[in-house]
Amino acid sequence: MPGDSREVPGAVLVDPTTRHVSLELDDPLVDGRPLDLSSHPVIHGQLIDGTPVALLDCFQTRAGLSRKVEQPGGASYYCGLFVHGASVNANEQYSQFTLNLTDLVTWVGQRGFQLTSDLSATPPVFAAKTVAPFLAEADTSRGTVRLRSGPAFSGGHRSAEFRTRARIEVLPQGEVTLSEIMSRYVRPLQDLLTIAVGRPQEVTTLRVVPSRNVRPGDPPRGDRDWAEVTFPRWSEGTAIAEATFPSQMLFSLSDIAGSLSASLDAWFRLDDEVHQLRSLVTAPAYRSGMFLDQRFLYAVHAIETYHRRRIGGYERTKEDHARLIREIMSTVPEQHRQWLKAALAFSNELSLLQRLCDIRSKVCERTEHVLSTIDHWEQWVRDTRNWNTHFTKSQKKSHVAEDERLLPLTESLLLVLDDIVLLALGLSDLARNQLLARTARYLYVSQLIRAYDWAAL
Repeated sequence: MPGDSREVPGAVLVDPTTRHVSLELDDPLVDGRPLDLSSHPVIHGQLIDGTPVALLDCFQTRAGLSRKVEQPGGASYYCGLFVHGASVNANEQYSQFTLNLTDLVTWVGQRGFQLTSDLSATPPVFAAKTVAPFLAEADTSRGTVRLRSGPAFSGGHRSAEFRTRARIEVLPQGEVTLSEIMSRYVRPLQDLLTIAVGRPQEVTTLRVVPSRNVRPGDPPRGDRDWAEVTFPRWSEGTAIAEATFPSQMLFSLSDIAGSLSASLDAWFRLDDEVHQLRSLVTAPAYRSGMFLDQRFLYAVHAIETYHRRRIGGYERTKEDHARLIREIMSTVPEQHRQWLKAALAFSNELSLLQRLCDIRSKVCERTEHVLSTIDHWEQWVRDTRNWNTHFTKSQKKSHVAEDERLLPLTESLLLVLDDIVLLALGLSDLARNQLLARTARYLYVSQLIRAYDWAAL
């Protein structure tokens, strides 16, 4: 514990469902008082079997009472991260790590096993084996990323199970902290698979190698070089047991395997430029019960943010706009110029309608086929966004989608976002057309959107 001679017995409690981590102290502290600080970034400990552990981002939730009756001085802590297998600090650096995601095995196309039989034999012979080991490697601006899968077998005298395991191995270009691992690697890769598979991905395992154990570029010598990190679940629901088939995904590994390095590097570049895109696109997946108007606003926000940060553009050149501002200012009384200058600060920005038109010009043929079903699609999106963000009674509702029309309009926006992600990964128009045409969203929205009259109300 913090301070001198703060060795206190207790218990680390990990909820397997929520991965909520807490620390309960059984005995009084050394001086009989609770900690002076209500929070502490790191608490080091050792399990009964001698395994070192570290609890990070801890804060005290209870003090002065112990779980043991009539023994004051105990304390309870909530812990943001639990590192099992190493005594590390908050600023510890790591040389490599591995992670597994809920649908990684399915996404890499290595799910299941092969079953063979010989019914002519007496008695009949059945044999099963897992698929062959698989390795795909990508060199990116953030280091080397390896997608690896292999067989896993467990059996007893009465039964046996054949499975396939998969993991993502990352060797950063340099040493990174745990915070950088989460923000620069885990979240982008987790969001990429969430978008690809179409449902929230949980990090089922995250194992790290402290740099003091293994320097960058050197292989780990054994399990003692590794430490496992546990942190709270990010999605509200539990992991889904049903398998997702490649035809139900936006894209699988096989769809980008030929350009894996370029595609992952493009995804990391997009994350550098506009990481809000993946957060806005995946938010509905991680927040259950989101209302339709909320999903619509998230989608519009994502498209507008992507265009502003990745594409940009202005109504006039900077020189022409500066000249126009000077001409206007010269005709305004001195006492009003400061106010007018502030009012015109963003007058050269593109409008939402202009950004939507520009985004539409970049979609593939399949997406355009859906959008063309709605007359003045961009105006429907703009007016509906304005109606839901700064509603006024005097606003005209000629292109405002409400009630049943809001669903197909929202799905059309999400289809555009799917197209944008594929475009950002560097896929060709032909590939995007093929991938989008097989998705449930494309089939759903292309039929639903024709059920309504989109003439101005």
